[in-house]
Amino acid sequence: MKAASITPSKDVNSVAAIKKNARKNMVRKSKKPGTVSIEMDEQDFGCLCTCALRYCMGRETYMPGLIRDAIRPILPKIGDKALSVMIADCERQREYNDYGSETIDKPGWVKWEQELWAERDRRKTDG
Repeated sequence: MKAASITPSKDVNSVAAIKKNARKNMVRKSKKPGTVSIEMDEQDFGCLCTCALRYCMGRETYMPGLIRDAIRPILPKIGDKALSVMIADCERQREYNDYGSETIDKPGWVKWEQELWAERDRRKTDG
């Protein structure tokens, strides 16, 4: 499986940025063999991560863990708005009691929600 390196840019004109980047080969081979690099603005990057998490919620497969593990190291690069949406999505999922299996899936989602809150608190502390 090939790894992806994702670096959000600071351009927040999301539709224009996507069109511009799409024309400039938004996805390209990375300098590291066997990897690709994706360049997109912060808003679209956060939206992509949020959509991936929403897809996984309630699924009883390997996918939730895979997506959380992929996002975890880049969580500090996720915008504040996307982070807030991810937290709200987790809270809603918890309220519906729909994290999947109580013994297999739920512990991973509970831990993930705690990590999201910790990131939000870190940002408030660091300014």
